[in-house]
Amino acid sequence: MKPTCIAYTNTNEYNIQTCGFHQTFKKINYILMKSKLLVGILFVFSFVFPQFTKAVPAYPFPVKVVQPDGTEISVKLNGDEFFHYQTTLDGYLITRDKDGFFKYGKLSKKKEIAPSKYRVNNIEKRTKEEINFIKQLPKGIDFSKQNQLNRIQRASSVTVTEKSGRKAYPLTGSPKSLVILVNFSDNSFTVSSPKEAFTKLLNQNGYSENSSTGSARDYFYDTSTGKFNPQFDVVGPYTLPQTMGYYGENGSDGMDKNPQQMIIDACRLADNDDVDFSQYDTDRDGYVDNIFVYYAGYNEAEGAPANTIWPHRWTLANYNTKFDGVVVFDYACSSELRSSRGANMCGIGTFCHEFGHVLGLADYYPTDGGTHFTLSYWNIMDAGAYLNDGKTPPTYSAFDRFFLNWLTPIELKSSGNFTLQPLTSSNSAYLISKDGNHNLVGNSPNPSEFFMLENRQKSGWDAYLPGHGLLVTHINFNQSDWENNTPNNIAGKLGYKIVEADGIGSEQTLAGDPFPGINNITTCSLVLRNGTKLKKSLTNITENNYINLDFMGEENSPIVGAMSNFSAFETVQGTPSNAQLLKISGKKLKENILLAFSENKHFEMQLENDFNAEWTKNLILAPIDSVVDTTRILVRYNPTEPSYLDVHNEIISITSKDATPIYLNLQGKSTRPVYVIPPVATEATDVTISSYVAHWEPVTDATGYYFTAYYISNESSETTEGFDNGLTPSSGWTITAQALSTSASYSGKEVPAIQFKNSGEMIQTENYVLPAIKLSFFVKSFSGNGALKVEAKNDSDKWITIDNVSVTTSLSAIKTYTFTESDHYNQFRLTYQKESGYLIIDDITVGFAKKINYNEKDKWITSTTDTVINLPSNSDCYYKVKASDKTLRNSVILYENITDFSNLIYVHTLPDVGKQLKAYVNREDKTVTITVPNTSTVVRIYDVTGKLIVSEIPRYNKFTIDALKNRIPGQLYIIVAGDRTAKIIM
Repeated sequence: MKPTCIAYTNTNEYNIQTCGFHQTFKKINYILMKSKLLVGILFVFSFVFPQFTKAVPAYPFPVKVVQPDGTEISVKLNGDEFFHYQTTLDGYLITRDKDGFFKYGKLSKKKEIAPSKYRVNNIEKRTKEEINFIKQLPKGIDFSKQNQLNRIQRASSVTVTEKSGRKAYPLTGSPKSLVILVNFSDNSFTVSSPKEAFTKLLNQNGYSENSSTGSARDYFYDTSTGKFNPQFDVVGPYTLPQTMGYYGENGSDGMDKNPQQMIIDACRLADNDDVDFSQYDTDRDGYVDNIFVYYAGYNEAEGAPANTIWPHRWTLANYNTKFDGVVVFDYACSSELRSSRGANMCGIGTFCHEFGHVLGLADYYPTDGGTHFTLSYWNIMDAGAYLNDGKTPPTYSAFDRFFLNWLTPIELKSSGNFTLQPLTSSNSAYLISKDGNHNLVGNSPNPSEFFMLENRQKSGWDAYLPGHGLLVTHINFNQSDWENNTPNNIAGKLGYKIVEADGIGSEQTLAGDPFPGINNITTCSLVLRNGTKLKKSLTNITENNYINLDFMGEENSPIVGAMSNFSAFETVQGTPSNAQLLKISGKKLKENILLAFSENKHFEMQLENDFNAEWTKNLILAPIDSVVDTTRILVRYNPTEPSYLDVHNEIISITSKDATPIYLNLQGKSTRPVYVIPPVATEATDVTISSYVAHWEPVTDATGYYFTAYYISNESSETTEGFDNGLTPSSGWTITAQALSTSASYSGKEVPAIQFKNSGEMIQTENYVLPAIKLSFFVKSFSGNGALKVEAKNDSDKWITIDNVSVTTSLSAIKTYTFTESDHYNQFRLTYQKESGYLIIDDITVGFAKKINYNEKDKWITSTTDTVINLPSNSDCYYKVKASDKTLRNSVILYENITDFSNLIYVHTLPDVGKQLKAYVNREDKTVTITVPNTSTVVRIYDVTGKLIVSEIPRYNKFTIDALKNRIPGQLYIIVAGDRTAKIIM
C-alpha cells in the first residue's frame, strides 16, 4: 500500500492522495545533485508542503555580542529558521570557533561554515593582518539553494496518515486561540507572573507596558476595524522534561533538532492540566485551529546562542498528536524575551507575524534566503515585525486587508482630484488596474496585476515606519506563489513591491519611498511588469496628514522626456572622464526645463553641439511654442577628489512646472594619478656563504616596495592553486570568470571552484621563473557543451595550444600534461569556448624539475635595501622588487598602484670551505679586509717564523686593518681567528 501524502489546494485546505513520496525522499540527495532538476524539485516540495516553509526572518538590525574575553562586536544576522548565518556589518561571513570566539568563516567541502584562524573585530578596530586577510574573502555568498534544501529535508520528515478536511481559520468574530507558556528543565521564565503578563500582552485593551502601542488583540481589532477580535487563552507556564539545548540545538544543517517535540510535550502538560483542546477547534473540522507556544528565555533569530529555538510556524502532521478528540496540526512559537541579553519582555511583533500566517498571509521577504530588497519595515510580514523592538509592528497594509476581506478598495477609473485619509484611521485605499474593471476580490484578484494607493502616517501602529506619505504598491498576484510562500523570491519578478518615489529600492533609502516624501516628488507613473506604461499617472501629489492627488491628468499635463544609457564613469582625478550622452525633450510645457545635479560637485554637463559652451553644473532649456525638441547633452565625471574605494553618487534632476520630474542616477569611481614606475635593482653587497644585502634605487611617489627573493635547488616541485580566495586572483594570476561553485560536488579537493558561465572566460597562471614539466587541473561540466582551450606560453612570449578539451555534459576529469624543460613553458591559460551550460575548473597544479625556494615573496619594505639570510652556500640566488604608492586610511588601503617587477639581480653565495677565514688584500693601499664569524674572536696575524705581528678584537664582523702596509712586499702571513685560518701575501 502506498503511503498517504497531502496535496494542498490553497493555504488552509488539504486533500489526501496516495503517492510515492517516501521513495522520492529517499532519493532526494541524489536528485539534488542534478542541477537542472533542482528548480523543479524545489517547486514541487514548496507546493506540496507550503506551511512547512514559514518562519521569522532574522533580526534586521545590528546585534552586539560579547566574546569570551569580554570584548564586544556588532554582527548582522541573516536568513531564517531553515538556514541562518552571521556576517560582519560590511558583509563578511563569520562563525564561532570551539572556544566561542567569532572568526571569519570559510565554506568547507561539505558546505559547512568553518572558522578561520582570524578573530573578528569591529570595522574601526581591525588589525592590519585582519584587513589583509579579509581582502581575500568573498561577500554576499548566495545560500538560497541551501535554504531550499533544508526546507525540503524538513518537509521530507512529514508523513500524514490522518485524513484532513480542514477549513480556513475564521477571519471575523472572536475565535479562541490557545497560547501555552513553557519553561525548560534548565531555564525558566524571567518575567514575574508570566501567565498574567502574557495574558495582558495578548489581550488587554490599550496595553501600554514597556512602552507598547497595544496588545495583540488590539492590533488585530484595529487593523480589521473591529471585524476580527480574537481571544488568546494563556495557560502555564509548564516545565518541559528536557533542556533548552535538547529542543533548540542546531543540527549539521543549522536547523533546530527537536522543536516539534517541545510542542508535543507542551500540549501533553496542558492536557494534564485539564485544558480542553476541543474548544480551540472553532470551525469544527477536527483540528485545533492554532497553538502558539512561548518558551522561556531568548530566541536565535535575535542573536541568542545556537542552542535556543528560532521562532517559526510549522506542523506536527507526522505525529498524530490528539487531545480531546482533535488533532494538533499547526503551531507557532517564539521566546519570552527579546534581544540576546537583558530581561526585556518580547513585544507582539513576532506573534502577530506568525498569526498572520494562520490567517492566510504569506511572507514577503525572500523565503529562499535571497538578499534582494523587498517590503522591509513597511510590512509586518517582512521586517516590520521588529519595529520598536516588536512593540509597534506596522498596521496591515491595504493589500493585506484587501486579501483578508477587511478592506474593499475604491478603483480609480476616471480622471479627477482625489483625497485619501490615513489607512490606520480610515481603512480606505485606492486601486488602479490596466483596464479599470477589477473584480475587487482580494484573495482571487482579476486582473492579477494592479496597483494600490494607501496613506501611511507615523501615528498609532504606524508610528515607527521609516517614512510617511502616499505609498504606492504594485501587486502581481499568483495563487501558487502565495500558497507556496514565495511571492517575493525572484528579484526581477516580485509579487508585491513598492513603487518607490525616489526610484531606489534599498534599506538605506526607505524614507524616500512614499510620495511626496522627503524628496518632494509629486508625480508617479505606473508601469506594468512587461514595461507597459499606463496612461494613468498621479500628479500634484500633496500631503498634509491627508493625501491629495490628481489622477489621469495626462491630456493637458506638461511632459518632459529623457533618454540615456549611463554606465559607471571611471577616471583619474584631474582628467575628466569620457562624456556620455543624454537626450532631453518636452511638450505642452508651461516653463523652462531645468537640469541640475543634487550634489553639484563631481559631475558636469554641456550642450553637445555648442562648441563655445562651458562645462557647467546646470542647464536651462527654453521651450518654443511649449516644445523642446530633442536636445543632445553631454555628461562627464570630473572629480574634485578621488573616490578611492568609495563611489561618487549623483542624481540629475530634469524638471519643469507641473511635469513629472525625472531623476537619473550617476556613479563615478576615481583614483589619484599614477606616478610610480618599476624600480631599478642594483647589485647585491656583503655576499657571504649564507646571506647578502639587496639594493634598489628609490622611486618617485613610492610609499614602499614589494621585495621578492629566492634561490633554486635541484629537487622537483609542484605548486597548486585551489582558489581558496574565490575570484580574487593570487599574485600574477588573472581570472576573468564572474562566478564560483560552492558545491562540493562541483569542486575539486575543496570548495570553492571557478565557474565559467560565459564564452571567453579564462584563467591565466602567473609567469613562472622555471620552465614547467607538468600541468594538471580538475575540470567538470555543469550542463556545459563546447571546448576548453589549453595554452602554454614559451620564452618567446608565444601562446601555443597544447589541447582543446571537448566539453560534454558528462565531462568530469583531472587533465594532466607533461613537458620537457626544453619546451620552455612558463605560463598557462585555460579558456572556455562555450556552446551551452557552465564549466568548473579547480586545483591547477604546475610541476617543475627544480624547486624555487622563496626567502621573501612580496615582502612590504619602506626602505630601499633588505638583508636576505638563511641561504645555502654556493647557490644561485635572485631578487627583484616592485614599487607601490599605497595610501591608507584607518589601516584600510584606499588606493594602490603596484608597478611591474624591476630587473632581476643574480647573486651567488660563497662556497663554504670549512674552517677557512675570509681575507682580502688591497694591494693599492696595503690594507687587509677580514670577515669573522663573530666579534668576540681575537684576530691574530703571524709571519712565517711564527712571530705575532698583529692582535686585535674587531668591532664588526667585517673590518679592515693597515698594520702590514709597511712590511716587506711579497711576504707570507697567516691570519688566525678562533678555529679559522687564512693565508695572505702582501
